[in-house]
Amino acid sequence: SSTRLVSALREQRDEVETASTLEAGKEAASRLRWDILLVNLTSAAFDAPTLIRTIRQDPQLRSLRIWGFCGHRDVTRRGAALAAGCDRVVANSQVMAGLPALLRRPR
Repeated sequence: SSTRLVSALREQRDEVETASTLEAGKEAASRLRWDILLVNLTSAAFDAPTLIRTIRQDPQLRSLRIWGFCGHRDVTRRGAALAAGCDRVVANSQVMAGLPALLRRPR
């Protein structure tokens, strides 16, 4: 879940900020100059493909790495995220089990 992901990131002392709307996510990404944006593809708060397309269309944000996460069998969300410009989609279990290693990998 997103809550467990945020907790795991904070335990590593990584700078973490969450956003629950499209506008809040875009504003935070612009202000903080993130290296990577992790998107919960199952969030009911926003449409993940719309968020990804919005980031990709913004000249200041389009180089931001975007990784989505969802259930390993959720091929519909995975495909929609990749089509929208998501760099990588990983299963929920991969995110929680191997987050430090995932973040160290190059694009």
